[in-house]
Amino acid sequence: MPGEMRKSFCRPAYNNPDKLNAINVLIQIFRKLKQSKSYNALGNYLQIPTGAGKYMAYDFKLGEFATNYKFNIQTAHSSLKILEQEGYIELTDELNNPSKVIL
Repeated sequence: MPGEMRKSFCRPAYNNPDKLNAINVLIQIFRKLKQSKSYNALGNYLQIPTGAGKYMAYDFKLGEFATNYKFNIQTAHSSLKILEQEGYIELTDELNNPSKVIL
């Protein structure tokens, strides 16, 4: 009948490869956002001007860094590990020496 209200339903049209691809895209976007935010915060924390600091080593306290920039310590550490994997920084975790960040 005209003007009659009926329920309608919608079903998503995707398959598992589409779902996995979408998840991977979101993960990459999240990694890039974390990477950028962490990299900028690291430069500010170490007081390094943009474009400077290459091949330099800096003493680094992860707890202080995370507290200053209100990062969860695990998130801060994983973000720095991502930066290390991407080749932006190098972290040292020697037991006898304090941690250092090498740009």
